[in-house]
Amino acid sequence: MFEAALILLIPLAVGCFNTLCSRKLPPTAAWAAALTALIAALTLSTKLYLQGGACFEASWGHGGSLAFSWLLCFDELNAAFVVLASFISLACLTYSTKYVEHGSQLYSGLLLLFTSGMIGCLMSVDMIAFYLFWELMVWSSYALIHLYGEGAEAPRAAMLYLLISHVASTTLLFGLLSLYALKGTFNLLAVKELGLDSPLEVFAAASVSIGLLIKMGVIPLLHVWLPDAHSEAPAPVSAMLSGLMIEVAAYGFLRILYGCWSLESLRSVSWLVWGCGLAMLSYTAILSFSQLDIKRFMAYSSINEMGLVVFALGLFAHGAAVAAVAHTLNHEIVKSLLFLYAGCIVHEVKVRNIRTLGDMLWFMPEASAAGLIGSLSIIGIPGLNIFVSELLIYMAGVDVGLLAPTVAAAVMMAVFSAAWLRFINRVMLTRRRLGRVRVSFAMLIPMFTLALICLALGLHPDPLIEAAERAASVVS
Repeated sequence: MFEAALILLIPLAVGCFNTLCSRKLPPTAAWAAALTALIAALTLSTKLYLQGGACFEASWGHGGSLAFSWLLCFDELNAAFVVLASFISLACLTYSTKYVEHGSQLYSGLLLLFTSGMIGCLMSVDMIAFYLFWELMVWSSYALIHLYGEGAEAPRAAMLYLLISHVASTTLLFGLLSLYALKGTFNLLAVKELGLDSPLEVFAAASVSIGLLIKMGVIPLLHVWLPDAHSEAPAPVSAMLSGLMIEVAAYGFLRILYGCWSLESLRSVSWLVWGCGLAMLSYTAILSFSQLDIKRFMAYSSINEMGLVVFALGLFAHGAAVAAVAHTLNHEIVKSLLFLYAGCIVHEVKVRNIRTLGDMLWFMPEASAAGLIGSLSIIGIPGLNIFVSELLIYMAGVDVGLLAPTVAAAVMMAVFSAAWLRFINRVMLTRRRLGRVRVSFAMLIPMFTLALICLALGLHPDPLIEAAERAASVVS
């Protein structure tokens, strides 16, 4: 169905147009075109989600080694991810209309290309297309950090991000080429039930895993790009880096590892994956107390939450896949909200040091109310969305017999919760006798919407669990 392709092609086409014509395009026209493109993508993706999905295939060549078939699928595994990617991108673009003051034409084009790269990765089940959209995602986000970064360190952070991203990309490419060597096809849907019996199968699994885990920020030493990039990027871009991009890598883990290998064979090395997640979860929980920059603190929180997702993914079981999908979707919503809140503080107060902030509930009450909901959610307070998915992960860990590691994960999440309580106390509650400020309506609406979703999914988690069940059933 061509509608599936339009979800990707509309923002991609408008992104190319805005980028190439940025010097001649009026800012209002650039914003209007970009917003229209993302509204169209969100409308189409929501429609297909309610209808049950669709696929679109385009072929080039006439057989032989030069033939190439581009297959886009909007299925139960990626449906919720695509809808959320469209929605959060729209929220961040709306927020950006008041946040980005200069170069908005090029900015809107690059942001659409970034979104297109992520949606392309989510919908492509062809290895070549997946890798090409992966590169589009990397280069467009690099440009956004480098050109629109908020500090003197932005160029350095952007270059570090690019270098480590290409370590991940190269490693991932080796894994995908190994898959092709094993099965003679670039179609991921045609690769099933691989084992770890041959050296090439082991190499493929290891390469794909390492490439994706680097992009999720949970490989020790190679995680350093994430705090720098997230803290130096403009707040709406930080929200997309943390709330969408690293989750694309988690989706890739499900699509490729869970989809192409037998889970029984992967369980023999599961400790390597869940151990990596647990290690980074613990490391960031302890390190979080020394973080004074508000955006850097939130970046370490992203590594912490993705560590919990990797812990779940490493269990290689159906219940763990359900929990990982649910937590990934929840993290997209909550972390996008929190980075947008941090952006309000940076934009209005011009201060990022947690020690010198305070009184935000009085200074900007509307934005801080939304930020408080996001902060309480990420702590895991019952009645908010993160609580549900965290509980599912702990239940999955106990179900597969990993009681001690699961308890350790829960303890370290509690430690990070203490760091978040410190954040709430210092930033929102500590009195500084500041006056009030009015945050722009265009910045508040995306935050309020995300906060309401946190509340809705916390009080009524059935839609979230159903979406996670549908996604996990495709690969486990």
